[in-house]
Order: sequence, then structure tokens, then C-alpha cells
Amino acid sequence: MKKRRKRRHLGLYTAGELNKIADALVHPFFDQEKSFVILDGAVHALIEKDLSESMGKFIRFNLGQLLKATGRKRSVRKASASRRSKEVKHDAQTAK
Repeated sequence: MKKRRKRRHLGLYTAGELNKIADALVHPFFDQEKSFVILDGAVHALIEKDLSESMGKFIRFNLGQLLKATGRKRSVRKASASRRSKEVKHDAQTAK
């Protein structure tokens, strides 16, 4: 016999409905600002009321994406810094 899941209602909406609403509101902003990924994880943790499970899901589904994004930002910063230093050297040489 199958185990039945305990239904938990959080007011007007079920936890699944609230998660879908949160996803619809927050996910469109993932590409613009990576802090929305963290906000999404926090909102899901509040809805699900199980911190250990929510942290596991966040690590499984979102941490890799965040690490890749921060790595790209660092490489862009390094490239722009080296470009600026080349421009300064070039300006100094042309001024002589």
C-alpha cells in the first residue's frame, strides 16, 4: 500500500502553489542579478518550513549556477582591469 503524503495548507494556497508563484516572480530576474537565486532559495525555505531539505535542494539545483556566474564575473573584471592597465601604458607612451 502506498504512503499518503500529508497535505499542509498555508492559508489559501498549498505549498506547491506557493512555490510555483515564487518561481514565477523570482526566476525571470536570475539572469539580471544572481542575488535573486539566493532570494529564491530563501523564499522556498520559508514556504517549505524544512531548512535542511531546502538547503539540500538549493545546493543541488542552484549552487553550481551561482559559482559559475561568480567565476565569469571575476574573469570579466580581470580582463577589464588588464585592458585598463594597457590603456594607461599606451597613454603614457604616447605622451612622451
